[in-house]
Amino acid sequence: MAGRVNLTVSFKELVSKNFLGNILCFLQLSGYATDGFGHWLPHLSHSSKTSQFDVQLDHLNSSSGFNHSRFAIELYVVSEGEPEESIVRQISTTLDDEHTPGIFKTEELIMPGVNSSYQSYFQWRPVVYTTPVRDLSESTGVTVGQSAKVDQPAKTLRNTLLYSLYGDELDQLFVRKINVTLGAPEDGFYRKTKYQAW
Repeated sequence: MAGRVNLTVSFKELVSKNFLGNILCFLQLSGYATDGFGHWLPHLSHSSKTSQFDVQLDHLNSSSGFNHSRFAIELYVVSEGEPEESIVRQISTTLDDEHTPGIFKTEELIMPGVNSSYQSYFQWRPVVYTTPVRDLSESTGVTVGQSAKVDQPAKTLRNTLLYSLYGDELDQLFVRKINVTLGAPEDGFYRKTKYQAW
């Protein structure tokens, strides 16, 4: 593997003067040349065929008047499968992980591909860390909703990176949107720690 390196691209966005006040949103996308485990907890395994992303919300202030806010992310997934095919959702439990010992649940969505050898997947642990230290004792849950078909994806996603990559071909591909809600009942909502990482 000489000459191959791991690559991490980080995006830090500070947006002001909107109804949320000042927002610090940190998105990190990592691609890998070798097998290993992610830098951030929960240390998911990776290979040269995978990429990982990490989302951090830090000190979001809402001027909307809502005192019990939760934040959500709407993700879009694209695969070369037929537009009418379905996503398969799986949940697995492992007893131990040498990098973060304990009992863990891993969830994943498997998207159709050209054939069964070229499927893609989206995998996560159902935990949101509520401090930058990322300790399981300082965490809450995450809800990943059911996927929904995107009608007229080329038109809907016209001003996005996905459209830049696929163009009008999006209308012939498998395109779904998924809502990810950060937090769980009885966790004190976002305002308790003003930090969430998933």
